[in-house]
Amino acid sequence: QEVGEHPLGRVLDLMLGGGRCHFLPNTTEGSCRDDGRDIVALAKDNGFNYVDDRKGFDGLDFGASVKLPLLGLFADTDVPYEVDRKNMNDVYPSLSEMANVALEALQAATLDSDKGFFLMIEGSRIDHAGHGNDPVAQVHEVLAYDDAFSTVLDFLSKPAVEGVLVGTSDHETGGLATARQLHDTYPEYHWFPNVLVNATRSAENLAYQLRDHIAGKHISPLDTGIKTPPRSVEEKENLESYVRSHILSTGLGIDDCTPHELERLTHVSSDPWPASYILADMISRRAQVGWTTHGHSAVDVNIYASDSRQASPLRGNRENTDIGKFMVEYLGLEKELEAVEQELRAKGTGGWMGKTLDGEAVSNRGDHYEGDFKMRKRDVGCG
Repeated sequence: QEVGEHPLGRVLDLMLGGGRCHFLPNTTEGSCRDDGRDIVALAKDNGFNYVDDRKGFDGLDFGASVKLPLLGLFADTDVPYEVDRKNMNDVYPSLSEMANVALEALQAATLDSDKGFFLMIEGSRIDHAGHGNDPVAQVHEVLAYDDAFSTVLDFLSKPAVEGVLVGTSDHETGGLATARQLHDTYPEYHWFPNVLVNATRSAENLAYQLRDHIAGKHISPLDTGIKTPPRSVEEKENLESYVRSHILSTGLGIDDCTPHELERLTHVSSDPWPASYILADMISRRAQVGWTTHGHSAVDVNIYASDSRQASPLRGNRENTDIGKFMVEYLGLEKELEAVEQELRAKGTGGWMGKTLDGEAVSNRGDHYEGDFKMRKRDVGCG
């Protein structure tokens, strides 16, 4: 839909980010599609210019050399967490860099237009860090979002630019809380942000490093459910040394792991997610950062704006739909949206919105307590 297979045709001019595997046919290495459709080729057929690496991004010359429409996919899946990405800056552009390119390109394309442009910038991995309960990844993602926010504010401060920035979230993730209570004794109302400063990698990145180390050294994973030869004493000692020095000390700044923590990490499977959760919990406990869930919470989220006068309708407690209504009114799109709605209704869904849910596909969760307090086997498939 985003590249033009839509009842309205192409409905946007620029996309930058990760997720390349979703655009490649399943006959191609690196694809994560279920079918053989080549969405990159479809985008090119619909007029899109395409870049897929850091060299191509740098060739955009900070937006001055962009030819619209533009599709830029710079990672197979997600762009790495900022705490990891900044160590791979020659591979992946930052959120702030992509925001700057987009702003400059769209401004140049609308210099002679009285309609201007709309740009959405998403710090999507803040949510992922919340799902993983990883405070190291979380704080670096928020700082990266702050950098992108500042980039937009700088753009809006130019004399010739008229516009407004609105920043918000669709939900909170993880139930983040500082001053975590670690024991049954009365809490001390402390948390230690300096612990997070000592970490240089995300739990996700370190879990993949641990998985690759075990595979590269041909060390038998112990909880795969498959009967494997027991590890030798030398294998066990070497793996423990690698975990202590490389994963914990260098990666997280942790030099006081307990025997139980070490045992849990050295008994991981070829699936990286259990190790990721263990590592995130280790750093969270030491920083005394608490979490209530690996899912979304009902915590209210803030709304920020570049100008309180221009965004005055969003002051106070608002429903999330009020943000969309404000954008429509600010941009003067009421009549255009009404015409678009009528056109879509006339053309029908026609399958472009995907499969229609039937009654059996709708989840039926109880609306009252039904005794679901028991420990369940951990399912680490949240995203």
